[in-house]
Amino acid sequence: MSRPCEKLEPDLLSDCSDSRKGSRKTERNNDRKKVKRKGYYQLNQAGDFKNRLEKGTEMKVSLTKKQKKWLARILLGAAGFVVFVILDHTGAFDNGRWWLRLIVALIPYAIVGWDVIRKSIRNISHGEVFDENFLMMVATFGAFAIGEYPEAVAVMLLYQIGELFQNYATGKSRDSISQLMSMAPETAIVERDGETEEVDPDEVEVGEIIVIRPGEKVP
Repeated sequence: MSRPCEKLEPDLLSDCSDSRKGSRKTERNNDRKKVKRKGYYQLNQAGDFKNRLEKGTEMKVSLTKKQKKWLARILLGAAGFVVFVILDHTGAFDNGRWWLRLIVALIPYAIVGWDVIRKSIRNISHGEVFDENFLMMVATFGAFAIGEYPEAVAVMLLYQIGELFQNYATGKSRDSISQLMSMAPETAIVERDGETEEVDPDEVEVGEIIVIRPGEKVP
């Protein structure tokens, strides 16, 4: 039976300490082997875990194919709107050429707003009248009716820019939630009757002890 290190002679104290350190190291190695045999991965450094976590939560910032087409329409409509404003302020539509002014204004308006008009008409046919598409159609048609062509095009253009940003933010949030859900563990380790058991997270009951080893995710 071994004696505690505190009761040993000074010259034997260092040997006893080295022996205890060696036994603790052996125990840690055995624990790591047990963890690996059970299929668990143990992270030894906090930096590795942080890098893996950041890599797992990396967000996609690129636009979708639909959003790229949407952005192209907005840029094309904005270019047409700039051309219209320049022509309008240089007197290109003077001498009673209001019809030409209307046609030139309708070109960028149709580029950026055709889908809003289509959605509004479709919703009206389904009995859904007072939505944002209908309100935008009424507002811009009213501006055209009173001769405020630049305002009509500008309102539709700004509305589409806002819708694009909203769509992008919504898609990014959806991707973030999906990636967080994919990081959730598929199983949970619970302690029952003095032994650990691997179960589905939905089967964990209130009050049970969940075993979370180093580097594992909380179920």
